[in-house]
Amino acid sequence: MNLEDPIAAFNAADNFEAAHVAELLSAKGVPAQVIEDTSMEVFGFISGAPRVMNPQVWVSRQHKNRAAELLNEYRQRKAAEASPPQHADGATISAQCEECSRLSMFPASLDGTTQLCQYCKAHVDVGLLDWADVDFGEPEDD
Repeated sequence: MNLEDPIAAFNAADNFEAAHVAELLSAKGVPAQVIEDTSMEVFGFISGAPRVMNPQVWVSRQHKNRAAELLNEYRQRKAAEASPPQHADGATISAQCEECSRLSMFPASLDGTTQLCQYCKAHVDVGLLDWADVDFGEPEDD
């Protein structure tokens, strides 16, 4: 993709985030191109070496204002997802995701429900589910 008068619009944490952001922008009508980090550390050759650059998302200068709006929305969503929700009573429950192994925090009122992991969006069981009171019926014949 050739961009007219390209400018760097976003510095990503990694190549995956850069690709994700470029896809979000493109889906909203802002053509975007990723300049990936191809340093040796990314490929696992030099562990602990300083990063040469972070991957960037570039857009045409004519789309910079719309890109800035969309990127601001993205940053706000990302910040909201990264911080545990605040609740009036302050009680929260942590739930470990089986997919990404990270802990997500949920209000205590969601105890016993299934929610989405705030990191990878996989389903997680919140709190302790008490299956002792659940009637599963009679076992089926094989």
